[in-house]
Amino acid sequence: MPALWWLFMFNSFFLPTLSAKKTWKFNNDILNPTHWENAAGSLDCNGFFFPEILGSIGSVTRLVASEVTLPLMGELEIQNGGYIELFDTKQCVRVKEIVPKHWLDPENWESGDNVAVPDVERVPCEHDDVVFQNTVAVYYPEVPVSVNSIELNSVKLSQTQWQNFLQTDYGIEEFQMLVESSINIEPKVCAAKNGCNCHPSAEIEEWICDHVPKKPSPGCFQPIRPVGFCQDICGGIVTVEVAPTFSLETFRQRLPRGDRVDIHASKIAIKGRQKVQVVFAEKYTYTERSQKQAEEFHATLMKDLDKYKLKDAVLVSSGYSLPEESKGTTAVVIVFGTLIGTVAVFFGLYVLYVGPLRDYDLRSRLSITQQLLGQKTPFFRKFDNEGVSIAASMVSLDKSFDNPMYGATEPSTSDAIIEYVTAMEERSQGKGYVANVIADVHDIDKD
Repeated sequence: MPALWWLFMFNSFFLPTLSAKKTWKFNNDILNPTHWENAAGSLDCNGFFFPEILGSIGSVTRLVASEVTLPLMGELEIQNGGYIELFDTKQCVRVKEIVPKHWLDPENWESGDNVAVPDVERVPCEHDDVVFQNTVAVYYPEVPVSVNSIELNSVKLSQTQWQNFLQTDYGIEEFQMLVESSINIEPKVCAAKNGCNCHPSAEIEEWICDHVPKKPSPGCFQPIRPVGFCQDICGGIVTVEVAPTFSLETFRQRLPRGDRVDIHASKIAIKGRQKVQVVFAEKYTYTERSQKQAEEFHATLMKDLDKYKLKDAVLVSSGYSLPEESKGTTAVVIVFGTLIGTVAVFFGLYVLYVGPLRDYDLRSRLSITQQLLGQKTPFFRKFDNEGVSIAASMVSLDKSFDNPMYGATEPSTSDAIIEYVTAMEERSQGKGYVANVIADVHDIDKD
């Protein structure tokens, strides 16, 4: 037993853990202007007015007003040392209904200002510690989740205490269930040197992305979507395959630093294979700085993979930035411009070879000779049907038989005429030449 105890103490105090603390942003303090219809107050009334239905438990610390109108349905909780005092303050406040916010919405959790952190990691992971600082209004997650610990009003709860609280009137008011689900405390500290995955299932990540509002198109030609992000971004990704001795904490300490570029490294799974993803993203407008920093970092890793305890590293970047005035329209213009150009080319081919211009020899009119074309075979060949065809289908009179009723037929032509016509056909290049050939043939017949 003593040996096991010392092993536990060593793991607790000497091995680095990769868990994080996630704090709920909002509370039900009615003195918080975010709960007011007129956030700055107004002068159209005199007092503090609640809606008919408050929605969730309202928290009161020190309320001073000339008049207070309480809700018909709802509950106010006066905190320790708090009070409500009627005094003419010349202030008008209209409180909004307190609407719960979703557990799986990343915007409802304080996670710092690092824009390179994936959306799914902004929601409490299964190894994280969750903190609720005051009375809250929370919708249960759509799927069951578990966390390492939960702290409510500065009190850290066990799984039993937490479940008992959820069954009380306060718990039912503060944590409301839209669908059958659960929030469980399962102590599970991430002590693995190479890191831990944030969520145990892809279903949780899909629900998280359902709560992320759609953003404008990013300002780069080839947006990227790192694992864990719900929408495309501009920047760079370096995905590494780690060796057994790899340490994520040590690797994070070796990441480059920058004022305008945020960087975040975390463990991910790609088709069942465990890797570490490093995301480079700019805090403000994309200027390709994050892409260049990702390229430089990738080059550094590839020079000495063993130094970083890696097997391989792959780079993906978003390319050039778009002009400021065209970020929202460039992609559409490129697509429709390409489509219109393709239609125009095929329309031109149709007009020349099938449509009304098929009977016009445009090449001759534009003086495009065969010499200029370099005697190359065209992709499309247009055949004229304007000349008169002369078929050399004459029968040799020497081999014909004599008709006994009319006698032998005297020859009206000769092989010389056939040779003459054939030679003239080979020389002909247009209708005018063919007409001359026919005229010459008629003259020979008359002679």
